[in-house]
Amino acid sequence: MSKHILTILLLFISTFAVAQSNTETFTDKRDGNTYNIITIGTQKWMGENLRFLPKVKNADWGNEIDAFYYVYGNNTSKTKVAKSSANYATYGVLYNWAATKNACPTGWRLPSNEDWEKLEKAIGEKQLGSALASKSENWAKGELRKSERWGKSGFNAYPAGYRDGNCFYADEGTSTYFWTSEQTSDGYSYYRYIDSKETYFGLDHGSWENGYSIRCVKD
Repeated sequence: MSKHILTILLLFISTFAVAQSNTETFTDKRDGNTYNIITIGTQKWMGENLRFLPKVKNADWGNEIDAFYYVYGNNTSKTKVAKSSANYATYGVLYNWAATKNACPTGWRLPSNEDWEKLEKAIGEKQLGSALASKSENWAKGELRKSERWGKSGFNAYPAGYRDGNCFYADEGTSTYFWTSEQTSDGYSYYRYIDSKETYFGLDHGSWENGYSIRCVKD
C-alpha cells in the first residue's frame, strides 16, 4: 500500500470516528425507546417524535379531560399492534392535551413557546418550516420541498398528521403539529406546525381533544 493511499485511509477512519463520537442518544427507561439527540444553539432536543405509548385508542375515542394516546391510522386498542406499525416507527405517538402532562421522560419537558422561539433564533431561517422538516419523500410535493433549506437543520420533522377532535385522522403526508406547554384558554393550547404548502413554521391553538406530536426538550 502506498504512503498516499494509507494517509487517505487514516484520514477517513479519523473522520468517521469523530462523527461517531459526536452521535448522542437517550434511552427512555420506561419503555426502552432510544432517541437521537440534536443540539441547536444552547438547547438539546430529541431528534425524533416521542414514542411513549402506555396504552392506545383508535380515533373514535377521546375527550378533553382524560389522557389519550394515538398512532396515526391505528384502529385497535391493542398497544402491541399499534407499536408494530410503520406509522409508530416513523411518526411516533399523537397525544391529546391531558396526555402531554406526563409524556416526556425525567430530565426532559414539553417545550414552551419560548423554547420554540429560541430554536427559531438559533437556526435563523426565514424558511424555518422547510429547515425543520425531514429530508423525506414522505412530505407531499409543495413549497416546503422546493426550498433550498429543506431538511438542513437536522430536526427531522416528519409529516405525522394529527387526530382531530371529531374522531378522524388527518393530514398525514402534508403536515405535522407539535404541542407547546402553554394554554390559551379553557380547552385550548398553542401548537406549532409545518405544512408542505408553505416554508414557514406556524403558530396556532387547538382543542385539548386533538392528538398532536411531541418533541421533548432537555431541562
